[in-house]
Amino acid sequence: MTMDTAQHESDNAEDSVTNQGFPSRRSTPAGRTRPGCTTTSSAAGQLRGGPGRGQEILDLSPDVIMGARANRDFLQRAVRFLAESGVRQIIDIGTGIPTSPNTHEVAHAVSKDVRVAYIDNDPIVATHAGARLLGTGNTGFFLGDMRDPASVLRHPTIGELIDPDQPVALMLVSVLHFVSDEQDPRA
Repeated sequence: MTMDTAQHESDNAEDSVTNQGFPSRRSTPAGRTRPGCTTTSSAAGQLRGGPGRGQEILDLSPDVIMGARANRDFLQRAVRFLAESGVRQIIDIGTGIPTSPNTHEVAHAVSKDVRVAYIDNDPIVATHAGARLLGTGNTGFFLGDMRDPASVLRHPTIGELIDPDQPVALMLVSVLHFVSDEQDPRA
């Protein structure tokens, strides 16, 4: 049960649509740091996002690196606990740009049988996922929108990796705060 293909959409196409039907507009305006880049690079102890952007973020919030590292530590503890508890299926929504160790690496250290489906809405993440998350066995990635759970669950990658009759862990680490009140998260 391995899905080793990432779907890539052009980051330059402002109003294009992904294969799943979601707008693939840039997740942030040009010149601003993307959420997945900020969290990933902060956890690594550096800030990216264009000339001066990392320092600008650090000046506004000096604890951002400590917070991002604590967030990654939590993800690793949670995944390890799940895998040690016998969970063999994980859906990781809002994975961001891959940073090692990622969900499947932590889970596979416990059991190679764990299957991980990664979902993000950022085409830049799809490019990195193709290079770093796939080809490892029992992993898959696709572009999707957590605000449309039915389409996420219907996606072929989920069908290939996830058995709904078995326990499934759902990871929504550091993504829910990106859903604004105007997007009606209770709907």
